[in-house]
Amino acid sequence: MPAEPRRLIHPRLLFFLGALFLLGYQLFFTFDGFNTVFGGDDGMNLLSLHHHWEIPLRQVALQALRVVTPEYRPLGGLFYRPMFMIFGYDPLAFRIAIALIMLAAIWLVYLLARALEMPRSAAALCCLLFSYNAGTMDFQYNTGTIYDLLAFLFYVPALILYVRGRSSGRPLRLWEMALVLALFGAALDSKEIAVTLPGALFLYEAVYRRADIRTPRILARQGAFLAALSLLAVFYSRAKVTELSTNAFYRPRHSISFALGSYGHYFELLLYRKPESFTITTTILTMIVLVGLCLLIRSRAAIFGALFFVCALVPLAPINHRGGFAAYVAFPGLAIAAACLLDFAREALVSRLKLERYRQAIAIGLFLLVAYEAGRLHIRIRNRLLPYMHQVHHDQREVMTLMKQRLPDLPPDFRLLLVDNTFPPGDWILFFLTRMLYSDPTVWLDRPSCIQGLPDLPSYDLIIHYRPGRIDAVPFRFLGMRWKWEPRAREITSPVFILTSQRSDASVHPVTFSPATVAKGQSLTLTVPEIASTQIDVVYRLVTAGKEEVRRSMGWCALDAQSSCTVPAPARPGTLIMDWVRPQNGQWRRTVGSLAIH
Repeated sequence: MPAEPRRLIHPRLLFFLGALFLLGYQLFFTFDGFNTVFGGDDGMNLLSLHHHWEIPLRQVALQALRVVTPEYRPLGGLFYRPMFMIFGYDPLAFRIAIALIMLAAIWLVYLLARALEMPRSAAALCCLLFSYNAGTMDFQYNTGTIYDLLAFLFYVPALILYVRGRSSGRPLRLWEMALVLALFGAALDSKEIAVTLPGALFLYEAVYRRADIRTPRILARQGAFLAALSLLAVFYSRAKVTELSTNAFYRPRHSISFALGSYGHYFELLLYRKPESFTITTTILTMIVLVGLCLLIRSRAAIFGALFFVCALVPLAPINHRGGFAAYVAFPGLAIAAACLLDFAREALVSRLKLERYRQAIAIGLFLLVAYEAGRLHIRIRNRLLPYMHQVHHDQREVMTLMKQRLPDLPPDFRLLLVDNTFPPGDWILFFLTRMLYSDPTVWLDRPSCIQGLPDLPSYDLIIHYRPGRIDAVPFRFLGMRWKWEPRAREITSPVFILTSQRSDASVHPVTFSPATVAKGQSLTLTVPEIASTQIDVVYRLVTAGKEEVRRSMGWCALDAQSSCTVPAPARPGTLIMDWVRPQNGQWRRTVGSLAIH
């Protein structure tokens, strides 16, 4: 009589501990991403592609409801715009949102694995392999990858719902079809890669439900539903191909060799291989071996996972290569196939050595061994890329921080010229970030490398000469010990940030309030030296309870011959800080002066 399996830990407790381990594992590798600043495509996405300040938010929502629209990923607009409206220029809020979505993605992969009838041990391995991959580390450092995360957030639940509905052999109910359709539409609104969902559902039918072909009622109902999804995907693809083909980064290349090169590229990123190590032959052999091994162990989940990975990468195959984040929707397929192979090897070992009593202990040991070995690879690959990531984000954070410190707010229609040799030529990132920073679509920032010819210096209100501070990567130390899991950045030289102007004096001019402390709404006298007998426009900040509000007032008061005027204090307590003043039809001048309001 075979020995009774020994349970070291109750299954429910084991499930809880596994979830807690995965949470810590994910945060261990991604925590550095919470220090990320806005950059990359964030400003372009918010201001140019999702038309913040140009069209109302309800119009973006209507575009999302239409689904088949040439508009750029409208569900991304429904992420960027409300987040910016609520939190403003606060990258941390965006990073927290992305971290929560990625944690939800791990949970969704577990649900998908279980829906595909994978045992809990294999499902846990699948989540572990999926949870972190340095090839997708753009998620931690670029909020512009939100489109891939949103597509995943709707694509995988649609797949789970379909699989669960069909697992009993019955056709989907009408409400299930409606929900799958709605999730598919939301995934399409997030990113074009979701167009592969009908193919994934056909694949599930072929691997798991082949016997249902003999039932005319199921065949007709499910066939009609999948045909309707496919038709939606075709119409959507035509709309998007027309829109995106004008962009060289998305223009498709109809070449089998290029497509296979794309598959090899994503294998390299996700499997931590050197660039160009996957030739066309290597790529073909890898796919054959992967599918062959899955067929050999006769695991439907493994076969589905391998074929799903290949299917879901089809939209990426003909376009220019992206980072590993672009393969996020496809990545669960590879994780499912690998987890099934590992779990099969464990079961074979248990059976061959007659270790049934220790099945749970061996499963836990395999899970921890994979976590350790994969973690070592994660750290090695991640630490190669971190110094570059830190340098790029250091420069962007530094210039934006210095601008906000030296220029807390800006007048409308203000023109800046940033003279630097740090950021790539033709890169408009800082232009968009400046508008985000000051929450003003009229502010204009140029860089000499972004304009043709020599800049017309007198046309700019301020010229900023910027040279970044240098940083150095140093080992992370904790409790006096050196840790290799992450290098840290240390500033070793200070930045240069000099303000000049050819239109007016770039120095700061004082203004005075009399009295210096007033009650809210009380009249006071403002004196602006060197300007007299004219109306003035002002820009000031009202700081109340730690919150800052920028106010702009055109024609605020008329100065007399003694450079003074009488104005009422704002009707809110706090501190009024005067930053900018200009005479009527004149140039803005920087000022300093404050008023206490009680």
